[in-house]
Amino acid sequence: MDSTENFRPDACRGQFVIGREASPHLAGVPHHAIRLDAFEIRAFEDMPAFAVADASGATIGAFLGHPVDLAEGRVLAGPLALDAALGADVDGFIEERIYRRLSGSFLFVLDHGGHRRVYLDASGTTSAVYDPQAGRVAATTPLLLDPKEYRARFDTELHDFLRVPRDGWFPGGLTAHLGIHRIQCNHYLDLDTWQQHRHWPRGPIPQARNPEDACRVVAEATLDTIKALRASGTVALALTGGNESRLMLALCRDVVKDMDFVTIANREQRVDMALVRQLVDRFDLPHRFLPGLVATPEEVEAYVLRAGHCMGDARAQAFPSVAPLAGVDYFVNGYGGEVARGYFWRGGDTAETPLDARGITTRLGMPVHPKVVEAVGRWLEGVDGLDSFMKLDLAYLELRLAPWAFANAYGTPEVCHIHPMVSRRAFEAMASLPPDWRRSGRLIGAIIEMYWPELLTIHINRYGDYRDLVQLVRRVATHPSQIMRKLRRKLA
Repeated sequence: MDSTENFRPDACRGQFVIGREASPHLAGVPHHAIRLDAFEIRAFEDMPAFAVADASGATIGAFLGHPVDLAEGRVLAGPLALDAALGADVDGFIEERIYRRLSGSFLFVLDHGGHRRVYLDASGTTSAVYDPQAGRVAATTPLLLDPKEYRARFDTELHDFLRVPRDGWFPGGLTAHLGIHRIQCNHYLDLDTWQQHRHWPRGPIPQARNPEDACRVVAEATLDTIKALRASGTVALALTGGNESRLMLALCRDVVKDMDFVTIANREQRVDMALVRQLVDRFDLPHRFLPGLVATPEEVEAYVLRAGHCMGDARAQAFPSVAPLAGVDYFVNGYGGEVARGYFWRGGDTAETPLDARGITTRLGMPVHPKVVEAVGRWLEGVDGLDSFMKLDLAYLELRLAPWAFANAYGTPEVCHIHPMVSRRAFEAMASLPPDWRRSGRLIGAIIEMYWPELLTIHINRYGDYRDLVQLVRRVATHPSQIMRKLRRKLA
């Protein structure tokens, strides 16, 4: 915790604060301000922010981040006028005019007509935490608490129990600090009551009559996002040996020569390196390996502080590796596709399998702590009425992916990360797939077959020979905690 003494104004870069007044310890830090009806947004260097008006001409709120307009095929970067008035049906307005229109990485603040709310994108990639006592929302906890408060309210016991520095995270709206809460994706934060409310899904999602059509919706939403990014700036796409990377490569078939594919050269990821080389050689891809760099202890401390001590693991060690991408407008990654793969499902699960807070906590694969079970219990109340498969997929999205992957969303503000598979259109289509498709993860292969089937001649995530066994033995020996987490998730 000594790292809090090193918090400097430049640590605000790429972040924001929302409140009736600013955090006192941030006074004097340069920022761009947007004044709404009741709240002010302070966006610091490298955090885009702009006002939003409805069809009546009234300013109803503001965007932070990089929303991608799927209809117009561009990244929004200036004042936006929506084509309808806010009206009485606020939930319907937000769903149609924000979530079904946009992808990208963004946060939307609604502050008009007595409605004061904060909404995240479909996976909370522009994450946010809040302090109800102070009445403020911010990108990360260091912007809410001064260094003295940061140390005093640090929940050392929970932080250590969940093994956050190694491979843990804080699910269910928890953070590393007492009284500081994380906004959960698919929930909005009411800025009057400081309570979170689920806004999607509001009920069961009908099963697709034709699974291939649902796959096309996912593919088109993802491809439209990539096209919009390319139309708005330069793009680098992360190429690995994994599923989502292969899917996005397939979608880029017609523009592959104009793309910039990059891979971080990590000697521990032997399978990835071998598969990437095969892909590059076989399909003549424009590609470069970025040297795998290791952060100094001081850099790790600063990086973890920028995430509010809500993450650690190998990402905190390796983040300097993406520094060469600072000159690229958008760095594209593949988070999101796991939602269609039944990540938390077990072999005997059915749509009626009973689920409770402790059982879902064990499926997260982390040590079971009473605070986590309590938080998961509150989350579980919001998915009542959905079948067990949908509950488990939402648990993966909201309790695992969002707080694990994006607690460090502001760690490298000089690099803009966008995840094209993250959108309401894509996630709703994934949820509409029949259970057998989701259990077997057929979506990935189906989309690759549609767009570039030859890519499947190269294995995904495996060598396809004796080396897979060697790799498994090596992984068990060097990363036993990862194996234990997987066993807890599947068997506990």
